[in-house]
Amino acid sequence: MKRLYFIIVPVSIAVLLMQLSLTAQALPAIQAGYFKKDTFSITQFGSVADGSTLCKKAINAAIDACNINDGGTVWVLPGLWLSGPLVIKAYTNLRLAANALLQLTDDPNQCPLVEGNWEGLFAKKSWQRIVQQFIKVEDGQTDLCATVKVSGLGGSPHRDGGFEYYMHEPVIINDPKGVGAFILPGNEMEMLLTLAMGRSKKVLLNNYFNNEYKKDAFGQQKRFHYTWEDSANSSFSLFGSIFRQYGAKTETVRLAPAAAWLKDASVCIITDPDTDKETTRPNSIARVLF
Repeated sequence: MKRLYFIIVPVSIAVLLMQLSLTAQALPAIQAGYFKKDTFSITQFGSVADGSTLCKKAINAAIDACNINDGGTVWVLPGLWLSGPLVIKAYTNLRLAANALLQLTDDPNQCPLVEGNWEGLFAKKSWQRIVQQFIKVEDGQTDLCATVKVSGLGGSPHRDGGFEYYMHEPVIINDPKGVGAFILPGNEMEMLLTLAMGRSKKVLLNNYFNNEYKKDAFGQQKRFHYTWEDSANSSFSLFGSIFRQYGAKTETVRLAPAAAWLKDASVCIITDPDTDKETTRPNSIARVLF
């Protein structure tokens, strides 16, 4: 006797499976990529295979010609070709023949940095357009124009913050809320120009003369007052974050000043020596430095 097995599938899952099946059937076939049969030899544009002549411009010229031709193959013939960075364009097949060696020059002047999202290129361009569009300078006065006068959300009649609400509000000059929003990205753009100024620099905070402790919420002794970690107003957490933001490395040294560890520092901060009231064994600056 044969046994029958029933599989119960929820309606929602069954419908989903049917949709996936229909979608798979409707997907178009993937077309294989191809290049035009036209070929462009780099020697036609002045490249020389002697291993010392820089062929960067000539090879890029061959790539440009291929791209203008709506594609094809740029041939690198057998030999040693010295080149700089190449910009491969659409529909271009850069192909090296057997025994062809394309070597990158070691001249850093031929390899400039390429700006991308990491360097904030798009952000800088957008910011420039905002300044051009909304900032007007007349008679020595700078104004932020075309800002929407808004009064916050809620209230009566109710302000919901939707698109229609903002579109029906009057447009004025120097709306305070608009000015505040404008200053924030403006500050970021100004900082972008100097973010690398502290790179490879070390900022040391010396705690040898400032050695104060207090009990934390768990009753444990915790160092405070002029430390990188303490976020109170009497400490240096904000100061440290600014140094690190500009690329510098911050460290803490709890030893007496000495040439051995000072030689690697770009900045050394010695602050607020303790008194007898602040710690049981204060370290005197006079005994160490003078």
